[in-house]
Amino acid sequence: MTQTPPQSSDLPAFRRLDVSQVGGVSVACLKGPTISEAAAVQDLGRELLQWADATAGGKLLVDFSSVEMLAPAAMGKFLLLAKKIKARSGVLRLSGLRPAIYNVFAMNKLLTVFEVFENRAEALASFGEQTPAE
Repeated sequence: MTQTPPQSSDLPAFRRLDVSQVGGVSVACLKGPTISEAAAVQDLGRELLQWADATAGGKLLVDFSSVEMLAPAAMGKFLLLAKKIKARSGVLRLSGLRPAIYNVFAMNKLLTVFEVFENRAEALASFGEQTPAE
């Protein structure tokens, strides 16, 4: 039984995420450039889990390309997201991490938990999807 991916209009409105659908992949672009205050991290965590609930597992991609600074406290939010998606037999990938954010993931040994791609196009290709022409 295959599930129909949710349409953008089916998803709740988010303040910290810009969600779109590319083929069978739900893509959440983090709204940056800075996610460092405690309230912003809490909002992000809540929205990531709502996004996961709305997509019911499946193929998910978080695009960090617009984020220049991310609080280390946010790492726990991404771990919760990964756990939720894995429990639903979904697949989560990350893309567009700037060097400073990539290094935080590396120092916390999270690169063994997440598949990280340099950009959105590479991540989508890993799912078997192509980036639409702009």
